[in-house]
Amino acid sequence: RESTDLGYGFLDQPKELTGVLSVAMFNRNPKVNDSPLDSPNEPAEYLSQIRAKFEAAVLAATEELQAEIIVMPDIGCGVFMNDPLIIGGCLGSVLRRYRSRLTSLKKVVLCSGRASFSESCQRALEGQDPRPRCRDGAACSSRSDP
Repeated sequence: RESTDLGYGFLDQPKELTGVLSVAMFNRNPKVNDSPLDSPNEPAEYLSQIRAKFEAAVLAATEELQAEIIVMPDIGCGVFMNDPLIIGGCLGSVLRRYRSRLTSLKKVVLCSGRASFSESCQRALEGQDPRPRCRDGAACSSRSDP
């Protein structure tokens, strides 16, 4: 399927899948009436739980299903209003942390129209701060911890 920004449209050709893993992401949007606001209030706990969700999904895909390719959308970044920069950073940090265990994995495909998702994932995967660099360096006033 296409990305969320393209309405999950169908692709031209079907793809054979090893499996499908579903990950429920936190709802941070008070306007969504059919899902509770379930995001932890404490930022550290929020990040910890997002990483735990990605750990479960990535390790299940690679260790249980022996997946060679993982296709990962910017889950929770649409109507649930999770920040793609944070979600991408968490995914990248999990991929980095477990890279020695991901022996079957050859490729991770990020599906998003949001550059902040893929860019923060890449920075975290490289061991960098997933947040964009500020022109002012360490004295950056626009950068704060989530």
